[in-house]
Amino acid sequence: MVVSFPMMRRGRHRRHREGYGLFASLLRLCLAVVLLVGALVLGLGGSSYGSPSTHCHPAPAGILKVAPAGVSPLVWYDATQPPPALTNQITQIASHLYPGRSGTMVAYVKNTGTAAGIPSIAIRDLVDSGELSGNLVVAIMYSSSLRPATKYQVAAGTLKDLTASDASFAAPVRLNAYSSCYREIGTWTIQVTMPETAGNEVQGDWCTCSAVFGLTGVTH
Repeated sequence: MVVSFPMMRRGRHRRHREGYGLFASLLRLCLAVVLLVGALVLGLGGSSYGSPSTHCHPAPAGILKVAPAGVSPLVWYDATQPPPALTNQITQIASHLYPGRSGTMVAYVKNTGTAAGIPSIAIRDLVDSGELSGNLVVAIMYSSSLRPATKYQVAAGTLKDLTASDASFAAPVRLNAYSSCYREIGTWTIQVTMPETAGNEVQGDWCTCSAVFGLTGVTH
């Protein structure tokens, strides 16, 4: 019996070895790239480390501007430095009241920052020569140009009571950053009334106070 063995095909085995070598070289190259990228991410790249300040951006924040009513076009001021036409308006109204009459102060607010906030108002620095502030009834309301028909009453009481605790009165809605999408302007309305029941005890009295406008960040 004659047994024959198939002849080895060297060319085929050589191609297998060459293909395996190419695959191994590509694998080693990929591993080297992965290790290099990992070293850069972990801060092992030495001179490739960048200062954190070059990758950070300022945190979004609201910036409040205020404008007194009665001026066209509106003139906007930084809320931290409002004009006397705003800060002293309650005083001016009170000086012209008598029992049964009322006056209204209007101020506009706009958020020129990059994040929405909750607008607020406070009445500070009350000085009263007698009993006047305890007899003036104050109602504070807020509305938004996005919903002009809706007015929110945020505080009510005598002028003396509203200034007693140094409290700030926040609107129940946020004020969006002013942009092409939200051209929103808020309106603060402060109505000051001297009731008909006010008697001679307030005759000749005077008082002064100032309005303070604020904007706090939204956390949700």
